[in-house]
Amino acid sequence: SASTFMVFRFFAGIGYGGLMPSVNAYFAEFLGKGLRGAYLVLLEASWAIGSILIGLVAVLTVQNNWRITYWVFAIGLLLLPVLLKLPESPKFAFKKHGKAGLEKVLRIELKEEIESIPESKITVIDILRKPYFTRTIMIWTSWFVVSFVYYVLFSWAPKIFAQQGLSATKSLWFTFFMMVAQLPGYLSAAYSIEKLGRKKSLALYFLGMAITAILWAFVANTVQLIVVALLLSFFTLGVWGLVYAYTPELYPTSMRGTGNGMAGVIARIAGILAPQFGGYMFGLNKSLLEIFSWLAVLSVIASVVVLIFGIETKDAEIS
Repeated sequence: SASTFMVFRFFAGIGYGGLMPSVNAYFAEFLGKGLRGAYLVLLEASWAIGSILIGLVAVLTVQNNWRITYWVFAIGLLLLPVLLKLPESPKFAFKKHGKAGLEKVLRIELKEEIESIPESKITVIDILRKPYFTRTIMIWTSWFVVSFVYYVLFSWAPKIFAQQGLSATKSLWFTFFMMVAQLPGYLSAAYSIEKLGRKKSLALYFLGMAITAILWAFVANTVQLIVVALLLSFFTLGVWGLVYAYTPELYPTSMRGTGNGMAGVIARIAGILAPQFGGYMFGLNKSLLEIFSWLAVLSVIASVVVLIFGIETKDAEIS
């Protein structure tokens, strides 16, 4: 029944919402400063791989049973035994077992003595205090905008393509191709984040989102449409990878879980509002120019906020 479906989707959403920031914070503790940003972006590229696979399943089963898609989702359960075998994070191991626990996790022998820092309960208020206030507002803005643009784009892509004259089948295939374009977006971001740094890369990719969003409204043929759609997907998921890597670097270990978690909350809020925005705009018969202009303006605002309030964390040690 529809009610049962909604209940299970609700609990799936809780798990999904908690998993992403947890994986981010966990992985970041194992990485040195040299390639930390690139590896975190590549970690987030798993989103693109999953999107491509599930998009292909959706295209191939569109005329059949939607339940097939959810059976494919269940493949993730196969990872559970592997996850249970993963080592604890360095911070948790040190907290529970001291220096010996930390050496076991990192597989190294530490010659110097290490003292733990007394823990204090970290709240949202703490990450909104100096010196973290401006960086928190910056990363929240970034997460909100990239999530909003992403969910407007991919929630309404078939409708947008149909409005531009494509058949239902072609619309689904074009949406799938946009998902494929996510992967090179992540890979380019992984390169850029270590070459240009976090701040410049993020500002440039947001600007790329703004430009391609406006160009979409002016496409004159199918070739232009697919090129611009692929580019917008490329830049959007490049931004997603960049903010994913950037977020844990903005806070010390004691605040990282809260910082990542709240960034995830902001992204989820945008993900809730974005489909409603699309439905509202289409319900009022707004033009694609009006819809994409909103996305472009948000992207420009995010780019400016990053340039003003962003800090460069390239080659910086995570405390």
